[in-house]
Amino acid sequence: MRLKVEKNISWENRKFSILKKIIIAPLITLFIWSSVLEPLGMTWSLVKIPVGINNVFISLLVLLGAYRLTSYVIKI
Repeated sequence: MRLKVEKNISWENRKFSILKKIIIAPLITLFIWSSVLEPLGMTWSLVKIPVGINNVFISLLVLLGAYRLTSYVIKI
């Protein structure tokens, strides 16, 4: 009986962790990414991706950094 309760709690924690990884982290990441890239003159949208090797490299670097920062902040 006690094991079942612990498993349920573990499942709830795992479900929330999955929710954080799939929904919360990308939203925070995109917010950080757009706030960093907009002052640089590279606006982000679903349709327009910055063209050019330099812009894409900077965009991916900022995106990776923002995702890592987000994952540390919400402890994924």
